[in-house]
Amino acid sequence: MRSTDERIVAVQVRSRALQRHRNQRRNVVVTALSAVVSAAAIIGCAFTIPGVLGTASVVPEGTSGAFGSIVASGGMLGFIFIGVLAFCLGVAVTLLCVKLREYSQDETDDFGDVGDTAKDGLR
Repeated sequence: MRSTDERIVAVQVRSRALQRHRNQRRNVVVTALSAVVSAAAIIGCAFTIPGVLGTASVVPEGTSGAFGSIVASGGMLGFIFIGVLAFCLGVAVTLLCVKLREYSQDETDDFGDVGDTAKDGLR
């Protein structure tokens, strides 16, 4: 039979394990949703922006040689914008994942200290 202190320690260990599992599941969901939302934003922009910017002229008439970029005069500006947007969203999702990983490791360290103490108490 276990003593009351041993049962309390066992409940605390199990409670912390369940909390850690819930936090890991939440982190996975947040990471997956952020990736899906970013992909949807990129795909949505890929279909709308080239058509919008393709009809607009960014080079005034008579100044075709004044710009150093060939792509500024064509319909490529929309694709450049989508590329920059995709890069920025990729950086944002990567930073979010790194922060979530650090947060998870901090929680694991916090829970690990209590779990180690609890395991020592059960011996």
